[in-house]
Amino acid sequence: MENDSQIFSENVALLRKEASDGGLVFSTIYDKLDHINRGDPARPKYIWSYAYDSGARPGQKLRHIIYLRNPFPKWEHHLHVTYFIGFPNFDNLFQSWVHRDTRWQDWTTGPFDLEANAQKLEISYAHVIPDVPPSSYNSMAILWRSELGMESYLDFNVVSLNVLPK
Repeated sequence: MENDSQIFSENVALLRKEASDGGLVFSTIYDKLDHINRGDPARPKYIWSYAYDSGARPGQKLRHIIYLRNPFPKWEHHLHVTYFIGFPNFDNLFQSWVHRDTRWQDWTTGPFDLEANAQKLEISYAHVIPDVPPSSYNSMAILWRSELGMESYLDFNVVSLNVLPK
């Protein structure tokens, strides 16, 4: 019988291959290369990996796949993921939302639940890059509960997107 770490490693390897085959970058909470993951280290991680197009030109579509898990033996209800571009304020993530870059389209899921000890829930999102100057932009995904609001987030993730010259 396989142990949890073997199953996790096999799932990560499979997702990394799927992302690569689809032309996406893939990172997990354990990767430290192009992935910024800050916050309270004692806080359990719900967003455990993220696949995304790391760069494109204005007018082209970017794809994002966020992989969630529930680290607790209880159901999590009325959850949302909000995605936006902006500078992360790690002391107050709600301020990151308030001061987001409005040239980019933001997006929020409808409410969903995570089963107790769920190992994988996949949320996909795609958007077109607006007419912005070539640069690196921070992409943020915040997992939050409806009744508490974004200020009381459960988890967040930040990756860098590169806008290439036209």
